[in-house]
Amino acid sequence: MSSDDALRYCLSCSGTTGKLVPRYSPSLDRERAEKAGRAEARRRAKTDRERQAANDRRCLDAFDLERELKRLCCLPVFGGRTGPLAKHPPELNIRRVSKPQNTAVRWGHTSLVISVWPGRSAEHAAAWLLWGVVAVYRSRTASKRHQRAVLRAATDEAWPGLDPAGSDDTEFVQSLVGKLTASGLLTAPAAA
Repeated sequence: MSSDDALRYCLSCSGTTGKLVPRYSPSLDRERAEKAGRAEARRRAKTDRERQAANDRRCLDAFDLERELKRLCCLPVFGGRTGPLAKHPPELNIRRVSKPQNTAVRWGHTSLVISVWPGRSAEHAAAWLLWGVVAVYRSRTASKRHQRAVLRAATDEAWPGLDPAGSDDTEFVQSLVGKLTASGLLTAPAAA
């Protein structure tokens, strides 16, 4: 059927309006509406899957690492809500790996990479996240304060009363992991 075939137009309607009026089939309109509805449902499902995947990428055992990063960057030891880290927090990249890594945190001037593997606890990730924020802070501000002094002050402000000990940063962070686990501070899904 050609595009100018008389069957495509309603001749009685065309006669009253003076222009060719295309003929529409109610069943075809219904099919188009159903198809549009199915397409919208598929788009909505895809958006929901993408949102859930983004949430899964930034969370570890229902513990939101990005929210915790923002909270840690606003601690008074880093200048509070108007400090350099609060204004421009480092970009957090969560690296999913299949087995434990020697390097739990890698950091640069503008980014922080946390390695997460099966069985890694939220407490372990939070403690190393704090260590990484301290490292980024010291690199940005050229702070002359010793790393451990800043780490201890940040720990006291982030989780008061834990008082971890250690002769080096790794022992300090491992002690902090143990105290966080024992205190149960991070077991709630929305640690603020």
